[in-house]
Amino acid sequence: PSWNLPRTERKERLGRRGVVHHKMALDDSEVVELRGIPVTDLARTTLDAARFLPPDDAFVAVESLLAVAAGRGEWWRQDPGEVQDAASAFVAPLLTSLADMPGQRGVAQAKDILSLAGPFSESAWESELRRIALAAGYMELVPQLKVVTGHGPRWVDLGHPGMRRGCEVNGDVKYGGPDGARKVRAEE
Repeated sequence: PSWNLPRTERKERLGRRGVVHHKMALDDSEVVELRGIPVTDLARTTLDAARFLPPDDAFVAVESLLAVAAGRGEWWRQDPGEVQDAASAFVAPLLTSLADMPGQRGVAQAKDILSLAGPFSESAWESELRRIALAAGYMELVPQLKVVTGHGPRWVDLGHPGMRRGCEVNGDVKYGGPDGARKVRAEE
């Protein structure tokens, strides 16, 4: 049994579990049916991910969930303010509910993650790069920063507007495969 192991070994073994069961009370309003299967709604799923996942994983998961909650679709660049407003409106009641849980497990972590996460990272790699940059103290980086080029506007995965620097994270994924060369030419 894991409780007989030394603390560091127990933590390592528990970290390798594929499924972790948490028993918590759910309000009926927090359960929805998805393809006939009862699951927690988007708000409860986001809150639990922010509280109970390891911080690195929680940040990536919460950014993905915020994109869904904000309704970030294919044409979100036409009105990014609307997407940000929707994400902020989604997060506000979650932060309020955390204020009602002082001292409970994961509350401080969830507050930090929800206050820093946003709806604009378009992949887990972009969220991870942003998390690493935030941990290193780079607070002014902007996900999906619009840059004007000779070929029209482009968006860099993570950029610093004042320093005129940006990073592209998952170029191998985006520009690989049979359509990769065409995509590169289209963005040159």
